[in-house]
Amino acid sequence: MFLLSMQRLCHALALALAVIPASASALAPTSTQSDTLKELIDVIEERHYASRRYDDALSAQHFVAYLDALDPQRMFFDAADITEFSSWKLELDNAGRRGNLDPAFTIFNRYHEKLKNRLENTLSTLPQTLKGFDYELDEYLVIDHSTTPWAPNAEELDERWRKRLKNQALSLLLADKPAGEIPDTLKRRYQNQLNRLDQYNAQDVFQIYANTLAEQYDPHTNYFSPRRAENFDINMRLSFGRKASSPTKITIGPSPIQRPRACAFWNGRWSPEMLWLSITTSCTEPAATTPRPVAGPFPCACLAMMPDMSPDRDPHRHRFRDMTCPRGRSCAKIG
Repeated sequence: MFLLSMQRLCHALALALAVIPASASALAPTSTQSDTLKELIDVIEERHYASRRYDDALSAQHFVAYLDALDPQRMFFDAADITEFSSWKLELDNAGRRGNLDPAFTIFNRYHEKLKNRLENTLSTLPQTLKGFDYELDEYLVIDHSTTPWAPNAEELDERWRKRLKNQALSLLLADKPAGEIPDTLKRRYQNQLNRLDQYNAQDVFQIYANTLAEQYDPHTNYFSPRRAENFDINMRLSFGRKASSPTKITIGPSPIQRPRACAFWNGRWSPEMLWLSITTSCTEPAATTPRPVAGPFPCACLAMMPDMSPDRDPHRHRFRDMTCPRGRSCAKIG
């Protein structure tokens, strides 16, 4: 009986392994990220000065921005990929309100797979490919593919990559790089890129996706992952007290601090653990003291989403609270 049970178990495991796809190691969202996405949408709709709803029109903009963030030069996705993904173009808003990150991770995993295959194939054939380049051939390279149509097929992607590789090799030659050193130089370059690609995790994917949504409201509106928020906090601490050329004085705590062409807002309580809402490039005093949008080329308040950075913090929990802007308006802070 025991032997029969073990045979059945082994058979079941063999079937399971047979149907596991090659992308079994693909990145997947966490429940915390799903909850964060829902909270981000609620807060950014309610508190952002732009007062925009995350609707179908904004969903379409978010869709395009996310693709551009991953593949800005259109070197990896082809037209068939875009057609497949387009079913989500007007559904990202609905998916986001449910905390559904499947579109974000499915698109990213496809990008990750294509880029990894491209780099591995390039590395495996690099010496032979470089030897086959004819620099006397009259060819033209499109430097910026961001406005060109998506490649119709894999062959066109191969051709774009071949010209890009040829251009890199030629640039090294024109920089007086010895021909014998070019293969090793390019090999190190692509190997480093492949190593960086393998370091991506789910938090990186979520940050790209959340940022491309936030930036549709304002270029200065960003989502900060726990790691990025901590780096931001460190950099801000290091910058306090420095003096720079052409400064604008801003009062923080008991004494003025110099910061060039900037305007900072805080909640009135200075503490070492404080995280900043935003620093913008221009501010103008309102005509009256009543709360109103601040005049000027840039709004003073920019929504920044940060994790809880208190001493007993949970790095995956986000706090939301309002700040009082000394310029006479309410500013939203997440941090």
